[in-house]
Amino acid sequence: MSSETVLSLKKRANQLPPSIRVGKSGLTEEVISEIKARLENTELIKVKFLNTAIQDNKNDLFKELAERTDSSLINTVGFTATIYKKKSSK
Repeated sequence: MSSETVLSLKKRANQLPPSIRVGKSGLTEEVISEIKARLENTELIKVKFLNTAIQDNKNDLFKELAERTDSSLINTVGFTATIYKKKSSK
């Protein structure tokens, strides 16, 4: 992904509220399924992690989120990650 594309996505995400909140259970299959469904509809979402969801390193958790949802990690601010997945053409 080009730096121009990433910058454009960051600008778009700036206005978005977090659409998913991850609690103490962490990245369960249900949470991953919900995130994937939201990505199919909107391409760009913010995921907010509560303090209790982060056991070790939050950056590792953000990377795991992107890997498990087959998305790109666009930005992280505090406990919030912005991820993007291009809509699949059907």
